[in-house]
Amino acid sequence: VRDKLNAPWSNPVFVSLTGGSWGFQAGAQSSDIILVFTTKNGIEGIAGGKITLGADASVATGPVGRQGSAATDINFNAEIYSYARTRGLFGGIALDGSVIAIDKSANAALYGKSGVTATDIFSGQAPAAPATAQQLRKSLPQSSYGQGQVVASPFQMARVAAAIANGGQLPQGRWIADESNDRTQPPQPVIGPDVAATISRFMREVVTQGTGRSAAGAPVQIAGKTGTAELADAPSHAWFIGFAPYPAGRRIAFAVLIENGQYGGTYAAPAAAALVAAAQNLGLIGAGKQP
Repeated sequence: VRDKLNAPWSNPVFVSLTGGSWGFQAGAQSSDIILVFTTKNGIEGIAGGKITLGADASVATGPVGRQGSAATDINFNAEIYSYARTRGLFGGIALDGSVIAIDKSANAALYGKSGVTATDIFSGQAPAAPATAQQLRKSLPQSSYGQGQVVASPFQMARVAAAIANGGQLPQGRWIADESNDRTQPPQPVIGPDVAATISRFMREVVTQGTGRSAAGAPVQIAGKTGTAELADAPSHAWFIGFAPYPAGRRIAFAVLIENGQYGGTYAAPAAAALVAAAQNLGLIGAGKQP
C-alpha cells in the first residue's frame, strides 16, 4: 500500500482468497491475480479483516485480461481493477463472491509478532520488517519489467517472440505437432498490431546496430533481443529470442538459452543465426504467408 504515486510502498501483508465461486475453468492449471484497490475505503476494508468480491475476473478469451469492476461488502463500496493471467487449456477463472481475508498466521510468522494487524503493517507500526519483506519490496519495481528474481523458461520466451511476430496475437504453445494435440485454440490478442510492429522494428535494430549484431550473418533477416540472466554463484546464462524472416514471410519464432554463456550477444545470438539457417534449409521459413 502507498498513499501517493511518489510515496514508498508499505511492507507486504499476507491475504487469502477463498469462498464464493472461486475456481478454475475446466483445463486451467494455474493463475496469477492482481487486484488494485484505488480508494482508501477499499484498503480500510481489507485492513478491517475481510471483504467479499462481486467481480468477475474471467479471462477465458485470452491469456491476459483486464476488467474494471466493483467489489462490495456490507460496509462499503470499493473500486477495484482486476488483472488475471491463467495458464492451461482454457484461460479462465471466476472470483464472484470470493472473500479476501487477512492471513493472520502468515503475517505473525513473517513479522515475528503474534497478533500483528494489517493496519500496523500498513502504517509502519509493526516490528521492523524482516529481510525477506524488505527484499520483496525492493524487488517489485525491477520485477515489473523482467529484472530481479523474475524467471522464465525458453518455451515461454519463444511464445513472447511469436506474439510479436504474429502482430500481437499469442499462439498456443505446443510440444506435440500432430493431430493428437488438442490445443487447437486460435491465437489470442495480447497487444495491438501497431505496438507489435514497433517492437518488431526495435528487435530488428538490435540485430542491425545493437547487442545482437552477431546474428546479422543469417541468410534471412532476424529480429531479436539479447538477454543475460544473472546467477548468484555461477556465470550468467546467455539469451537470445526472436523471429525470422523480418519483416514478413513464413516465419519461425525461437528462444536460445546458452547455460552459463554469460552474454546473449556473444554466444546465443550466433546460435540463433545458425538455427535460422537450418530452418531455411529445411524449408520451414521463406517467402509467403504464415501457414
